[in-house]
Amino acid sequence: MNPKKAAIFLAPLLLGAVSADTIRLKDGTKIEGTIISETDDSYVALVQVTPSIRDQRTIAKSDVVAVVAESKDEKEFPEIKELVPTPDMLSVDDYEKRIKKVQKFLSAYPDTSYKSAAKKIEATLQEELKAIQKGGTKVDGKIVAADDREARAYGFDAQVQFEKFKDLVDEDQYILALRQWDKLAADFPTTQAYKDSVPVVSKLIKDVHTMLGKQVRSFDERKIKRNEDFKRMPTEEKPRTKKAIEDEMARYESQLEQEKKAGERWISVNIWHIEGMRELRGTLAKQYQELKDLDVSAIPDGDKAYAEAWKTLKGEPEPEDAAAALKAAKDAGVTEPYMKKLEEIAPEGVTAGSDS
Repeated sequence: MNPKKAAIFLAPLLLGAVSADTIRLKDGTKIEGTIISETDDSYVALVQVTPSIRDQRTIAKSDVVAVVAESKDEKEFPEIKELVPTPDMLSVDDYEKRIKKVQKFLSAYPDTSYKSAAKKIEATLQEELKAIQKGGTKVDGKIVAADDREARAYGFDAQVQFEKFKDLVDEDQYILALRQWDKLAADFPTTQAYKDSVPVVSKLIKDVHTMLGKQVRSFDERKIKRNEDFKRMPTEEKPRTKKAIEDEMARYESQLEQEKKAGERWISVNIWHIEGMRELRGTLAKQYQELKDLDVSAIPDGDKAYAEAWKTLKGEPEPEDAAAALKAAKDAGVTEPYMKKLEEIAPEGVTAGSDS
């Protein structure tokens, strides 16, 4: 019997509960589950029917050929395997934590059959860590070196913001996603990332508008049902429930007031506050129409203009050439913070407003 592999127990000799078992039946069926108890005649196992549902089954020992118990390294390796590919924007500390997990696994199981795979994972993490320590960043699945990032800062930083926006959409954080998109639109209006964001945010806006529409249309019906449910509640529970509802609404209205004072147009919503839902739907409809009317093809190529200006200014240009490069970047809609970056490397006294 190979100690590196899972031990195989003949069914009648299995003692105690074993985690992550494969139960082989005489008819050839294999049942994946966890044996939680047994009697002289049967096993009781938890079987994963779906990712979110487990079923308890009793299996007669007379039907079982063998039970294969998963070894500890076999159980833990899937978590190690998930460490790569790494997500974007990890810090040095994030990489070091991942590397320590792999090293801990290899130290605990030096003879594991997953040794080669684990070492490859560690090597990948170490290679990326070196690039990050030198100032690089991973965006859109690629490591961008510090020098390259600096030369393409306007477009690069826009892509970072776009990735954050998409992550929030994927997490169903719709209001936060819309607020993140506003930052992208304000700070990087002529980047490729902004152009790419238009169809994504348009779909998001349409979906949220539709979802809120259903909530608004069902508001009266839902309110009637909630009142009927309240009437059926035991008398002693009514005061507590009523207070909970009132407190929730008070918290929401306080939050809403603060957001409006801060000038936030993408306000939080509560399905029991119809005015808030209607207000957000109006904002969504207006923004959707603006995006529909937007001619993305007419937006200047700010990414290219910034990169070309950076290249020119790094090459010790004549003042007139430097001024022309800065003007081209400004005309392409490169925003003020990034124009300042360019002016910092331009010849002394040369700005975007200098005469060529």
